[in-house]
Amino acid sequence: MTASEQRPFDPKTPLGYLETIGRVSGQPRQTEIWFGYENGMIYILSGDGLNKDWIRNFRKTPDVRFRVGDVWVEGTARWVEDNVLDARVRRVVAAKYHHFDPDGDAPLPNEWSRTATAVVINLA
Repeated sequence: MTASEQRPFDPKTPLGYLETIGRVSGQPRQTEIWFGYENGMIYILSGDGLNKDWIRNFRKTPDVRFRVGDVWVEGTARWVEDNVLDARVRRVVAAKYHHFDPDGDAPLPNEWSRTATAVVINLA
């Protein structure tokens, strides 16, 4: 593994914790969440589209923190508008929790993985 491929945390860890800044309160808000990780980006799927509070928070303040285990990382969150990246986010996150090869040709396993809003956190 080269230095550019080193991961800041174990991407197989089941849960991560997204910290956004509350859009009204200005206070940190933490959300336990499923995630995927690839190429220096954290991938998340939001089952309630852009209506989730954590999405509404990062739309106002895109700088976020993310914790996996005891490791905190910082980055910039955005919802995905690119079709190729959107498809990749769905495959990586769904594969982690539904145990299939994200590079294979297995269909996405459920409605959530097919319709949720894809989000990416680009790590700083």
